[in-house]
Amino acid sequence: MIFKKYKHILLCCLFIAGISFAVFYRYMVMIPVENGENDPQQAAVVAPVEQIIRSDTIVYLKEHYALCEEYDLACSNEALITGAARAGMDNLTAEELQRKYPAEAGWEVIWQDSNNKVILQQSYGGLCPLHQKRWHLAPDVTGQKVVIYLGPAAVGDAAGVVQETGINIADLPMNLQKRIQERSMEFIEWDDLIGTLDGLDE
Repeated sequence: MIFKKYKHILLCCLFIAGISFAVFYRYMVMIPVENGENDPQQAAVVAPVEQIIRSDTIVYLKEHYALCEEYDLACSNEALITGAARAGMDNLTAEELQRKYPAEAGWEVIWQDSNNKVILQQSYGGLCPLHQKRWHLAPDVTGQKVVIYLGPAAVGDAAGVVQETGINIADLPMNLQKRIQERSMEFIEWDDLIGTLDGLDE
């Protein structure tokens, strides 16, 4: 009789207890998992590899030349740093290297191979020292006179004019006219170039 009399009160209490448990479970267990707090895969954050020059780090000094890069001249100006200069870099951090080789001065610090290799690259305009000792013959802007241009024929007139001549292209034999038009007369010795010009001017 007593159970039947208070049956509705007991059921109400059980209902409230069930609701309370559901709310407690939702906020104390489910929500942290959804936010990744109890997710071991999300909690395992891999720390980035520290960028620091160790004793076994290989360091190169590289010069980058804009025109050589633009025209794919494939020049290599990378040199391995050794001896006292290299030893003095041990334990330098990325920040310290950047201060020593600032971007404002044209430097770029490049970390490679999981920080086992560092390239200190400085950028310049124009041609590298090797390709600055190349010249080729081609027509001037009017197409009438022979001009000496700096650099290999691949760069065209981008490196500038070294010297204008008074030689008329139309006065030359057809085979020489064609070679000058095609920029196929290229020189690595200045004396050879001058000797060729003397022959064209005769």
